[in-house]
Amino acid sequence: MFALASGIGRATAIAYARSGVEGICLADISSSGLSKTLQECDKVATNPKFLAITVKTNVVNEGEVKEMVEETMSTFGRLDYATNIAGVRWFPVLLLLADESVGRRSLS
Repeated sequence: MFALASGIGRATAIAYARSGVEGICLADISSSGLSKTLQECDKVATNPKFLAITVKTNVVNEGEVKEMVEETMSTFGRLDYATNIAGVRWFPVLLLLADESVGRRSLS
């Protein structure tokens, strides 16, 4: 799973751990955030065989994503599903734009 260091990603990882999954690969660009998510997952995991690994991964870097998948496969032997919860906070940038410049921009 990508983007698990905070917010919706962290909540999703914790929900998976709580639901009884046996293993999870936590991937994000933030190592410190991943450590916190890992601790939370370990606290709530209901499967006695639960194992979580963390892999610092920048999802815009194809090589890092491939390494994360390889580490997941090496650790767990398979990959049943993947989620990408990466997001970019750009709303404050809009506040800096003049009203007329926003109105004249085309999304196409």
